[in-house]
Amino acid sequence: MKKHGYLCLLLFVASVAVNGCFVAVQGVSLTRDFMLAYDPLARELTDWILSSGPSPTIHEAAVAIHINYIVFIAAIYSLFGMGNYTALIAAQILLASLSTLVIFRIVARHVGSTKIAFGCAAGTFLFFDAMFYNTAGSPESLYRSLFIFCFFGLAHLHEKKRTGAFLCLAALSFPLLFFIRIDTLILYMPIYLLGLKIALERLSGKPARLLPLAGAILATILAVSLVVKIPFAGEGIAAYDRDYFDRGIVVADLGDAGRIEPADQGKRGDVVYIAHRFLTLFSLRVIEFLNVTPPTWSMAHSTYYALHMVPLYLLALAGAWKACREGNDEILLIALLFVSAVILHGLTRVDAAHRTGFVSLPFLLMLAGYGWDALWSRRRAWAVTGKERLSAGRRNDCPFPEA
Repeated sequence: MKKHGYLCLLLFVASVAVNGCFVAVQGVSLTRDFMLAYDPLARELTDWILSSGPSPTIHEAAVAIHINYIVFIAAIYSLFGMGNYTALIAAQILLASLSTLVIFRIVARHVGSTKIAFGCAAGTFLFFDAMFYNTAGSPESLYRSLFIFCFFGLAHLHEKKRTGAFLCLAALSFPLLFFIRIDTLILYMPIYLLGLKIALERLSGKPARLLPLAGAILATILAVSLVVKIPFAGEGIAAYDRDYFDRGIVVADLGDAGRIEPADQGKRGDVVYIAHRFLTLFSLRVIEFLNVTPPTWSMAHSTYYALHMVPLYLLALAGAWKACREGNDEILLIALLFVSAVILHGLTRVDAAHRTGFVSLPFLLMLAGYGWDALWSRRRAWAVTGKERLSAGRRNDCPFPEA
């Protein structure tokens, strides 16, 4: 425990230092949405809190679904001064650095090598994209940090069979995360799974297996997504979803290059046509999400990304295989989270900058670390077996009796 304590301190300090150096070199990046929407509304909210100014007004639904990030910005402004972007980024870096400690402790519980656990945690802040979003005025960093805390907190409460605390945290964490990023609706699929598992075990009195339940939830999500493609299926989120479907968007922000042909409005009642288009868009989006050379990136950035992601995908497959074979529920939840991210983008669209893949990256790293440990353990086992066979062969060939 003491050794892990030193390593946790080292990880935290290293994360703060690396992200701090990135800010010193690159400066604070304020995204377009931050300057046009989040910052002005946060200033209005801060004025309302501190000086009883006019109450802020939200004019767009797209801004409303990020309201908790705006509240976070306003809280920083209230404490450290209006427009203090340095304090905002410092808070994001501190939360991101704390989340690396959670990742380290989780991986260390499941692998035989502390070095692998340390490497996985360090990878979450050494990756260029992680440093960029941790130091940018954008909801991604806050969302990822809070998501990691909530996700593994819920997994821990489920493991300890503290059902009441699990349900309370699930009920509180969902709106907290949902109103930073709407992605929570799909990314919480493993949490829905745990809730369903608890309900079934209470009703039947028998332990329920994760994978069959995961398949049932996945089928339900896909069926609901297919139904909302029908024009009369509702408004709000369903209308946004149908718009992506009708325009054939695969990769956003690429114009015609990121789309297939528009939907044939004369076939909106044709179930076969809708199902075929749904599967086509889903497949293309999944391919683009997993693509190691995103189309808008520079050659240098794509090469850097590919050199990391190809081995990560392969190691993650090894980790998922071992988790399924051994029934390791916590690692299975990590794998299911990444699957949820893939499904999310398959059902909606892929961001050209792969910004929304930032949230799932730590889970891919954790799964890859588990896979690396599995392969390394097998290699050690083969090496030991080989030495034992060699030693036995030498003893058999020796013409003198052993002392």
